[in-house]
Amino acid sequence: ITAVDAFTYLAEGSITSVVPNAGTSNANEDPVVIKGSRLLGGGERITTVEFAGVEGFVVSSSDTEVQARPFEGPDGGGAGDVVLTSDTGVVVRAPGAWTYSSINSITPDSGQRGTVVDITGVALFAGGSEVDEVRLGGVIVSNVVSANETHIRVIPGTENVVEDQIG
Repeated sequence: ITAVDAFTYLAEGSITSVVPNAGTSNANEDPVVIKGSRLLGGGERITTVEFAGVEGFVVSSSDTEVQARPFEGPDGGGAGDVVLTSDTGVVVRAPGAWTYSSINSITPDSGQRGTVVDITGVALFAGGSEVDEVRLGGVIVSNVVSANETHIRVIPGTENVVEDQIG
């Protein structure tokens, strides 16, 4: 038995970029932009998006671009796939394309001007290329000594704090 023109075998979709590729939940920031080809898998829209195993919110979708917001990730951060599922059930996956950022430790946990403070964690640039701002106890620290994706060292120096700031 043969059914003519009863099934269309679709070429696989692919994700070519995820920008930014790391961060936390970003309900108040710009959405993550996922670009590629054949992202809708022959469908009309993306129904679910996952960031490292955590479902997110689809803002908009087309065959070449999806905008989405990740929901809160796991404590301690973590890396994983970006997964798009269309209304046809087709799945397009980018292995290891997302990392949830996390601060794992701040040492010491209190201090004054001149205290060397080390911040360690995962994806501390949150998908960017540098530190935009560091706050300790809600106070902006102006002296970032060194910074990479897993370690930031700061020395509070010019900040004027007249009473204890907890945060």
